Amino acid sequence: MHPLDFPLTDGTDVHLIPITENIQLKVIVADEYHGGGDYSKYVMADFFLINDKATTKDVDTLLQFVKKHLLQGGE
Repeated sequence: MHPLDFPLTDGTDVHLIPITENIQLKVIVADEYHGGGDYSKYVMADFFLINDKATTKDVDTLLQFVKKHLLQGGE
């Protein structure tokens, strides 16, 4: 595991983080300048890819990852 960096230039990067061999978490990292002093800078993880071989154990691993790394305060 390693940290994700913001895009080196203006734009958006999409990362697929392997949670298990059957589930990947989609993470979007954005640093966009819209002009006139307006910009967006954010990290969003709101989607995952799952294949037909995924098991309950895979889903449990995804939930543990979300609780540990994405929920505020590690709830």
